[in-house]
Amino acid sequence: MRRSTVCMAEDDTLESTFARSVALGTELMCETLGELISTRQARLFPQPQLQGYTYLARHMNESIRHDIRMDLERGFIARDIAGRVAF
Repeated sequence: MRRSTVCMAEDDTLESTFARSVALGTELMCETLGELISTRQARLFPQPQLQGYTYLARHMNESIRHDIRMDLERGFIARDIAGRVAF
């Protein structure tokens, strides 16, 4: 429902790029959920054909799993969602 481009540095690796894309995807999902809750409407963006690559769970390694676990333990996702949505 959203799309964006991951910002990369010269010294990024496949793992760090994947971690950046996970973080960006999380941010985009939080924005989308906030918009859906507040407007009750969804904006759809078509997926470009023949561009990019979809990374799946099998592409994750322990370093990426660790980074995601740390984000969850630190409450990053929960705080971001709570900051966007008042129940």
